[in-house]
Amino acid sequence: PRLAGFLNSSDIEIRKSTIRALGQLRDPRSVRLLSACLQDADREIRILAASSLKGSEDEAALDRVHGMTKEKSFHFLSRAEKQPLLELLASSRSQASVEGLGLLIRKIGRFARARQVETGLLAVAALTKVCSPRASETLVQGCRSSNPRLKKKCRETLNEVGSP
Repeated sequence: PRLAGFLNSSDIEIRKSTIRALGQLRDPRSVRLLSACLQDADREIRILAASSLKGSEDEAALDRVHGMTKEKSFHFLSRAEKQPLLELLASSRSQASVEGLGLLIRKIGRFARARQVETGLLAVAALTKVCSPRASETLVQGCRSSNPRLKKKCRETLNEVGSP
């Protein structure tokens, strides 16, 4: 789209408006541009791009987010930045996304750092939007976590959405 040039503007409001417009278009080129914005230097742009991609089934965008979640640095992102990325994965409802969210949950041990626990809790919250047997199974596995906070959240979530 012709909007692509506006993504390079020095005016953040123009860039944000461009991302919102690209999110409305949903064509493959717009999705690629939004996916590239996930690596932007500006945190607000990354968050808005992730939110705008929600519901996208574009494999390249999902692969990029899967790759991001596997990096150690992912845990150090702010909650505001992690949440839309994990919700993007959940909104695809793909098996690979559910497995990726499950991996984030399973990695959390009893003595995990606060940022890692936060990531696990956000992954549980994202799984509630999937509503699939695989997502429920992942939550059941989370109930066996050695981390008390994560175990409790998985149990509460299963009670809310219903056990498999």
